[in-house]
This record gives sequence, C-alpha cells and structure tokens, in this order.
Amino acid sequence: MSVDLIVNALVTGAAAGASATASTAVVDAYAGVKQGVRRLFHRAAEAGAVASEPNEVVDELLARLEADQEASREAVAEDLSSLLAVLEVDKDPDLVAAARRVVELTSADVRVGKYHIEMRDNTGVQVGDHNEMTLNIDPPHRRQP
Repeated sequence: MSVDLIVNALVTGAAAGASATASTAVVDAYAGVKQGVRRLFHRAAEAGAVASEPNEVVDELLARLEADQEASREAVAEDLSSLLAVLEVDKDPDLVAAARRVVELTSADVRVGKYHIEMRDNTGVQVGDHNEMTLNIDPPHRRQP
C-alpha cells in the first residue's frame, strides 16, 4: 500500500507542482516526497540494489515523471516496487507522512469523474447509478432454507 501511496503522491505532486496555482504547502510536501525517495534510493545503493549513482537514478526518474505524469506512472511504480524487494518503505515514516500530506492537499484538485469515494473495511458496496444488489452476508449455517 505504501508504494501505491508514494507513487500517487509523486504523480499528483508533479502535476500540482507544474501548475501555477499550486500552494506552497503542496510544493513543500512534494519536495518532502522527492527527498524521501532520494533517501530510499541511497539506502538501496548501500544495500547493493541500485548499481549506479542514486542521485542520477532519482533525477532521471523525477525528470521522466515531471515531463509526462501519465506515461511515467507505470515506470515509477515499477522502479519503486523493485526497491521494496530489498527495502521496506514503511521504515521511512517521513516519506510515508509526506506522501499522505501530498495526497491530502491535492485530493480536492485531483478528483476526476462523478464520484469521490473513500472506503475502508466495507462489505457489499456499489458505486454508480441504477445498481441492483442482493447480499447474503450471514454465514451459511445461520441461513433459513
């Protein structure tokens, strides 16, 4: 989950940072995410997971992302996922907190579509118009024939 959060923060932060209306808080939070990713790549280099200079790898990754956010989402996710094989991103609470902050700050601007949904620990949820659903949530042994 943290990888998805960080990738989302990088993509939305890059998009928000490129706009002229980005607030200072968004720019600062995005800078924190970039710094955290840089730390992550340095730790990976120390562990031998990154063969080249970590700053060059991060600079190239961020340049790709900031040039074209949509095309780079998959590449960023892949690069970060490969690092997680060696390192646990959850061990960097500053990076996770900065990523959450970017997503929180940009969530009002990034909403796409008709609905904005946040769900946690839900059962039998549908999103959309004109849905029909039949739920049998009771365990089978409690149901009456």
